[in-house]
Amino acid sequence: MSEARSFTFICETPGLRLDRFLAARLTDYSRTVLRTFIEDGKVLVDGRAQKPNFKLKSGEKIEASFSLNSWPSINAEDWILHEDRDIIVINKPTGIIMHPLNNSWLNNPETVLSEKEPSIAGIFYHLRPQIAKKKVSRLGIVHRLDRQTSGVLLLAKNEDAEKNLRRQFKEHLLQKTYLAITRGNPRQKRLRVTAPIGHAGMSRNFVATPFGKPAETGFKILKSAPDAALIEARPLTGRTHQIRAHLAFAGYPVAGDFLFDKGSESPAPPRLMLHAFEIALSHPRARKKVSFRAPIPDDFKDFWKLCLKKKDKSS
Repeated sequence: MSEARSFTFICETPGLRLDRFLAARLTDYSRTVLRTFIEDGKVLVDGRAQKPNFKLKSGEKIEASFSLNSWPSINAEDWILHEDRDIIVINKPTGIIMHPLNNSWLNNPETVLSEKEPSIAGIFYHLRPQIAKKKVSRLGIVHRLDRQTSGVLLLAKNEDAEKNLRRQFKEHLLQKTYLAITRGNPRQKRLRVTAPIGHAGMSRNFVATPFGKPAETGFKILKSAPDAALIEARPLTGRTHQIRAHLAFAGYPVAGDFLFDKGSESPAPPRLMLHAFEIALSHPRARKKVSFRAPIPDDFKDFWKLCLKKKDKSS
């Protein structure tokens, strides 16, 4: 997925900073991206790495060799569940972050291509560059899934679709359905958890706390095992880590949750057992209700089979 590029220049005007010299010649890149390349040693002056503020001398040779990214080959076209002129619906794999952890990409979107770790923002900047060319806010990302959460994800392809989808999220007009495998087995077939979610003390983690923002989630128990349950979750509000925090608050943390699943119960999950299964919304252009489902991944199904095998052994 990388696109290698090499450039060679000779300095004819002494006294210019290296980053400014490159920025004047490589106009496809922001100075932020070019500074990253320089600091990573991908730009040499007479064969030596220098700092971005290095003052060039007349006749010096500047060689730049880099890729748009250093990620392994990712065939993200296979993730696409639906695409039209307004939206892309993808099946996000587990392990992929939504966007770089720093905020520089918000002002300079092309910086997503210089990150060492792939992200949804970077992958689709590369795959659908027209989204960036249309200057769609946040590169079309209108909601997010945790790194370890798999499943259905919406991207907007133009400004009108982005604004429409954000409004639907803000007004809770979309319906999202998740599947979770939990530790413990609720006796009730349905649960409704209403508990504020926010930071507890100085922690950056989101938990159920009286000092948080109002949050509500409906849960339906689909199947049971002695020490686990397959649960359908429908968040009625959109707080960060809402499903994870509410299930932990109810006493049934999501298996594999590094924050709440502290037990040593077996079987051991390969990751957070949370999957965004379905999303229903009003299409931003057609104004018709549409819904999209993401197939349940193999690691999720395999872990549930292990939970059921434990049931067989205990019977």
